Amino acid sequence: MMELLQDCHHQDKINHIKKWHDDLLENLYQNLLKNQNGQMIGEARALFFDYLLKTIVDSYFTLDDTLCLIATGGYGRGHLCAYSDLDIWFIIKDKNHDYDKKIENILYLLWDCGFTVGHSIRHYHNVIDDINSDHTICTAFLEARYIAGRKTILTSLFKKIDNDINDKKIKNFTQEKLQEREARHHKFGNTRYLVEPNIKEGKGGLRDIHCLAWIALYHYKLHHINEIYNLPILTQREKKLLNKSINFLTNLRCHLHFINKRAEETLTFDVQKIIADNMGYQDHGSSSAVERLMKHYYMTTKEVGDLTRIFCNIWSLIENKYNFDYFAKPENIDGFILDKKRLMFQKNQQEKDLALDIIRIFKTALDYDIDIHPHAIQIISRKVNLVKKLHHDKTANQYFLDILTAKKGQESII
Repeated sequence: MMELLQDCHHQDKINHIKKWHDDLLENLYQNLLKNQNGQMIGEARALFFDYLLKTIVDSYFTLDDTLCLIATGGYGRGHLCAYSDLDIWFIIKDKNHDYDKKIENILYLLWDCGFTVGHSIRHYHNVIDDINSDHTICTAFLEARYIAGRKTILTSLFKKIDNDINDKKIKNFTQEKLQEREARHHKFGNTRYLVEPNIKEGKGGLRDIHCLAWIALYHYKLHHINEIYNLPILTQREKKLLNKSINFLTNLRCHLHFINKRAEETLTFDVQKIIADNMGYQDHGSSSAVERLMKHYYMTTKEVGDLTRIFCNIWSLIENKYNFDYFAKPENIDGFILDKKRLMFQKNQQEKDLALDIIRIFKTALDYDIDIHPHAIQIISRKVNLVKKLHHDKTANQYFLDILTAKKGQESII
């Protein structure tokens, strides 16, 4: 189909592209209702724009031109939700060439088709300075993906930037991303248990996963989010849990976009029932379909929070590169080991003792304002079923009540 654009007038190009995109969205929505695979929906739409942009750019530029078009943001990850914006960079290597008019024509064609395009025109020799001076630009480039033009421009930049990364920059980048995350949480309610949550920017949402990915990409000099699954940071179980969380939140987001017919990220009351029905949730016992959907959402965001804690604490331990602030504590607190100022279980504990300590470690962390060791979090994740045996244990119930009635910090612990 893209070949039809070669000899068309401007308005004919617009009509063709809009029809193809409308047809694509309709087919993708029907596929979503049938298969509940939001990841595939986003990948298919990204692929559509890959072909479209390559066709348009190739009609204006040749390989002799020193220009490269790259995708960034969600598009750079190879995933474009139903009504998400396009984020692209034009990178020009030879300053003696004036490509502004051609780039302007490309952008006007996309805008006339009704697409929202976030774009940037950058000169090759300034990109590294831009990245070093602005972490927002750096973050965007972390997920850069080649679309059209001269590919060697992008590969050369990747090499230069990888060689430029050092321990100090990793530390600064990590701390800035975590500070941005805290500010974002505060802006969107600072709790994952909102009745109308923002599934992208809210606590435990997709942006928290993106934040982890950005830190990992920068730390390990990776160039695609899928490469994170090959890292030894998380266990196989946790990698599966991360993938499961991404799939659920992405699926939910696609339904939200299609129902609103725009890039809406807040799961409002008026669409919760529709989405619950479309995603196959049904009333069960005393729980309505909507309640079951929201429970699934809250559980998923809690799991994202657990993974975030494991990620961040492990990074702070690896090679001692990140110096987070902790108050000095004694070497042993309430029977727990302090490993690098984080609470850890005693070695070789019996399961009957571990079950009670799984609850008690949270109380101790709250009482003394200490973080829990990432390895302890991993043990809890694997052994959480032991807690089910303590439903009628008076000591366990008292620990839980102490956590609930504490003056502060319950939400972060629970």
